[in-house]
Amino acid sequence: MKILAPKHESRPKVAREVPLSPSEEAEVIAAVIEAVRPNLRADGGDVTLLCVEGSIVRVHLTGNCSGCQLAALTLGGLQKRLADALGRPIRVVPGAAAPLVRIAGVGR
Repeated sequence: MKILAPKHESRPKVAREVPLSPSEEAEVIAAVIEAVRPNLRADGGDVTLLCVEGSIVRVHLTGNCSGCQLAALTLGGLQKRLADALGRPIRVVPGAAAPLVRIAGVGR
């Protein structure tokens, strides 16, 4: 079963006037994902950050989330939370691989 990401870009409630550095964005993204994990785990699922490439955030849904018919809504909710936290449009897409392999612009 293929999981489709939401087709729209979430717009933040408030645009950030001063952009965050890549390392600051990585911290915000990790914090938002950690904040939603308890809700997913309560239903027997989980989410893992794979990578961040510009405005694309790739995540891996596991457990009950991986085959759930509402996975696209889960990704859309995560996308909206990230857009609001980062203050810019962001896109969350599903992926499969090892967790947290790279964050563009960090650790180079």
